[in-house]
Amino acid sequence: MRMRSKYPLRSLILAGLPVLLLCSSLCRADADIVTKNNGDNIKGIILRDADGDLTVLTDSGTLTISAGDVKDIHREGDIENILMTADIYRDKGENIKAYYLYQKAARLDPDNEDAVRGMATLEDQLRGNEEDPAWTEDHRRIQTSSGQDSDKAILRDNSASTERLEDEIGIILGEEKGDGRIKVQYVSPGSRADRAGLSGNDHIVSIGGRPAVYMGMFDAVSILLSAPEGSTRLIVDREVVFFVETSGEEGPASDLWDAAGLSIENGPEGAYVSDISPDSSAFGRGVRVGDQIIKLMGNEMSGMTITEVRDAIRGGGPHSVDMFIRRKITI
Repeated sequence: MRMRSKYPLRSLILAGLPVLLLCSSLCRADADIVTKNNGDNIKGIILRDADGDLTVLTDSGTLTISAGDVKDIHREGDIENILMTADIYRDKGENIKAYYLYQKAARLDPDNEDAVRGMATLEDQLRGNEEDPAWTEDHRRIQTSSGQDSDKAILRDNSASTERLEDEIGIILGEEKGDGRIKVQYVSPGSRADRAGLSGNDHIVSIGGRPAVYMGMFDAVSILLSAPEGSTRLIVDREVVFFVETSGEEGPASDLWDAAGLSIENGPEGAYVSDISPDSSAFGRGVRVGDQIIKLMGNEMSGMTITEVRDAIRGGGPHSVDMFIRRKITI
């Protein structure tokens, strides 16, 4: 007797419906529903809910919605969402992302047949595609990471992978409570990680061009340990707090450089630091040229003009600035 799937929507997907119908299913009641303050309902799958943003996969693509614009959220179960998203990426041919998600579902529920079946299907495809070197290398890395320490085991101080990561690269990784993001907990002075510019409390956004949100902890560690120094690009988010003085006791400073010792410009990805004085408080706290500003004084950057960003940093008197920056690092 054939077992009935716990996930009726996924049963339709596995039955081989075309991608068009698969995407259309995101608009059904099965999907997450994000209700915005203006009354609009966004239906899809919430991939991430962190740093004041929601990342939602819809039938028209991936949307990022500021938490300040959200009135209400209705969620489906976490494993259901992970498996639905994995199916979508698999059917789009983005098999590495799909494998990460099947693997993540299997870690949450090792007895989940859909997760195990999805991993097995993609492993068969990977093994059968050896003419593609990049594809084969990804598969070797995934197999290596899947067959050793679990995500929980690697978080132990005495695990073999944790010791290798600290000895060879000089970092200890952890997971942020609440959203599972990969976090740098410690950087050894003078280490490879320290030379690259990593800092304790950095949150890793991507590793080697792969979004960290799709990875388990061992996936991340496997990529870092398998790459020689200077060959892997990381993108990290970092909180910095620095002090701003003004040119006078009353009113805002006439110039951002005079007040804070830095310049802010607009770029393709938003506001970024275009120049900074080595004598400034911001430089002393780790801000560097090229840093993208993603949050300022607790506010998201979406909708802020460059003038508003500069004015918020400059302020009207001596004050502290709390800023989240995003930085590209080669390790």
